[in-house]
Amino acid sequence: MTENVLQRNHCLSIGGDVVSYKVLKFTANWCMPCKMLSKEIEPLLDKYDFELVEIDVEEDPDTATQYMITTVPTVIILKDGIPVDRVNGYTRLSDFKRWLTKYVPRKTGRPRKKN
Repeated sequence: MTENVLQRNHCLSIGGDVVSYKVLKFTANWCMPCKMLSKEIEPLLDKYDFELVEIDVEEDPDTATQYMITTVPTVIILKDGIPVDRVNGYTRLSDFKRWLTKYVPRKTGRPRKKN
């Protein structure tokens, strides 16, 4: 069993000023919509400032339970380790990008300051 996702992947802020974004993608090896969604998300890694963490619900059922995952794919955005929103099921690129950009800024090459 793997460690808790927040413990394993939480990015501590340096001096409380840097904001971190993680996108948790809950998936399963047999899930075709999950594979399709991966193809939609991966190109966005170069443009938007987030870390993608893929979690297989069969390999890590405790984390899936912690986040109350009932369907795959499910994608959750964490801001400084706190869930801010989620999407259940396959989402087209245009819809996913619109949803992601409500929370995650474009990459700028410098750390983001907290508001």
